[in-house]
Amino acid sequence: MGGRIGLASKPGEGTTATCNIPFPVYNGPVSGALSATSLPRRARLANKSRETKKTRPPLTNTANSETKQSPTSSLSTTTSSEPEIHILLVEDNPVNRKVIALAIKKLGYTVSIACDGQEALQYLCKASKETQPTAVIMDCQMPNVDGYEATRRIRDDHGMFNEQTRRLPIIALTASAIKGDREKCWAAGMDDYLTKPAARDALERTLTKWTAVKRPHELGHHSPVDLR
Repeated sequence: MGGRIGLASKPGEGTTATCNIPFPVYNGPVSGALSATSLPRRARLANKSRETKKTRPPLTNTANSETKQSPTSSLSTTTSSEPEIHILLVEDNPVNRKVIALAIKKLGYTVSIACDGQEALQYLCKASKETQPTAVIMDCQMPNVDGYEATRRIRDDHGMFNEQTRRLPIIALTASAIKGDREKCWAAGMDDYLTKPAARDALERTLTKWTAVKRPHELGHHSPVDLR
């Protein structure tokens, strides 16, 4: 909302918390308040404004449908001055799909959906006519083909996937945070790791990191790249 939260603490005296949110002053009739005013917009990247518009109607309604969706369905947001950044979300739970896709869209990205690993493989294969994503968010635990197996096949199958697809950043998404999970993701060829529910700040930070760089040409490494 474009505001600030502050804390000022003195030992033995206490802490003062402040929350300042800028709102425009509106002096018109109450009936026109919603259409005449808006909340402050947060830019995804510093010092850049993003103008959004709908590019094409989604093939499947990701916001209202509980049924299985086609991997071609998308929530799309584009900019007039910046190249489009396209995220493929692979998630089998319909509620998680809605929540995560909406969060990604609000960060200014285009989102396409695959409901399991097999759909993700079909979306990304050489024969697919779908838009090549900039990065993939891959749920680890899914029916049919899970995220680990899908990632291994993307990394290793030269016949099914072209070189650009094989180098895509793949971000693991899992509800499990026990010891060894991260290592399992690295071993499968994933690049980063988010736990569910993914906080907006963590999601934004991770997507910004992996959409701002290109993967190395050599795909033999199975450890995360630290860009800090």
